[in-house]
Amino acid sequence: MSTSPAGDPVVGQVIKGRYRVLRKLGEGGMGAVYLADQLSISRKVALKVLHREFTRDHEFVQRFHQEARLAAALNHPAITTVFDFDQGEDGSLFIVMEYLEGTLLSEVIRRDGALDVGRAVRLGVQIADGLGAAHAAGVIHRDVKPQNIMVLTPGDRVKLMDFGIARMGDTGAAHLTRAGALMGTPHYMAPEQIEGRPITVKTDIYAFGVVLYEMLTGTTPFNAPTSTAVLTKQLREPPAPLRRVRPEVSPLVEQVVMQALEKEPEWRQENMGDLARRLRAVGGLPAGSPPLSVAAPAPAIAPSPPAAPGPQVAMPTMVSTPTPEAPMESMRTIVSVPTMVSRPMAPSSSPEQQAPVAPSGTKKPAWARLKGSSAKLAAVVAGIGLLTAGTMAIALHVGGRPSPVVAGPHVEKPSVDPAPTTVPAPPRLVVPPPHRDRVKQPPAKP
Repeated sequence: MSTSPAGDPVVGQVIKGRYRVLRKLGEGGMGAVYLADQLSISRKVALKVLHREFTRDHEFVQRFHQEARLAAALNHPAITTVFDFDQGEDGSLFIVMEYLEGTLLSEVIRRDGALDVGRAVRLGVQIADGLGAAHAAGVIHRDVKPQNIMVLTPGDRVKLMDFGIARMGDTGAAHLTRAGALMGTPHYMAPEQIEGRPITVKTDIYAFGVVLYEMLTGTTPFNAPTSTAVLTKQLREPPAPLRRVRPEVSPLVEQVVMQALEKEPEWRQENMGDLARRLRAVGGLPAGSPPLSVAAPAPAIAPSPPAAPGPQVAMPTMVSTPTPEAPMESMRTIVSVPTMVSRPMAPSSSPEQQAPVAPSGTKKPAWARLKGSSAKLAAVVAGIGLLTAGTMAIALHVGGRPSPVVAGPHVEKPSVDPAPTTVPAPPRLVVPPPHRDRVKQPPAKP
């Protein structure tokens, strides 16, 4: 952990007669975090102190106080505990939190690259459980990312941190933290968050899907030199299928991750509890808390180069063990609304939540199209074998936008089978196009 710079006036102070500041742990754009001794019970705590210049900004003060109130209302092993909120003798505002020893998940990924699949699933279940507890209390985090997740040592347990832009869930439009600006981190922002549409628990599900993808591949799904370019990709481009980047990931794990990354909220998992249950199932974990691994396995994929930094540094709630200096990636960014990118909005449809078959005339969600790939391949191979007898023709539709898309390989058969006097008409096998576009398309015109 970092040590205090010489001459830091806060170090050595006893704040409010209760907290003796021992050393600085880290600093960000909004404030600094210090290790302190709670004198009354001799307990080590972390003090998050807002920079003095922000104490005159009513909006920042409100957001700082909101973080303390929301986090203090949450009681879960995967959420950092908040003990107190107060104002020092010099007017500075501070939050008192539990002191954690570990490493930020972002640093783990930067150092090790892609995580072992089993470890990524175990960590993912814990993160999903913590977010599910927050959602059950009516709190949407809105800034889920590896920089806000601490991996504790020993035990490989996780702690969610930094509820600085969290808010109580509702059905209203996305909250503007400043006039004409949205707060978030471009690499982890859901399309509806970028567009200023209502924020729901599914906004956190999308960001968590990005975190899962990053843990399993060592990189985020969308990367570009500028924040605006990243936001454009979030809106308009499908992520590369997980198994194309990491072939050893099972199809079931891939399906969970890719469903969380659907552009349209209604095509993602129903809630965080649903996502956690599916992760447990595909990872072979028990229904209760996931087993904790003591030693982390070796990385499976080499680390990817860090993405270009954004325009504003987000201060981590807690501080991790030291790692070599590296450019900070995917910083929280204040995005100006007039420069926001947009995508054409397609008419809404209502696909079934669980069934992998799309309604007639609509395009299936991308995660569902992944499920039948093995069966489709087998059907194509079988059809090609029949060509040698000259009794079957296969139509392969591999380009453009089909209308409609057939849910799976479909062979038309006659209703009765009388002895033919002529060669029967060949069955027609239609194969859906390769997985390319995750943006929901309108139903085809008749």
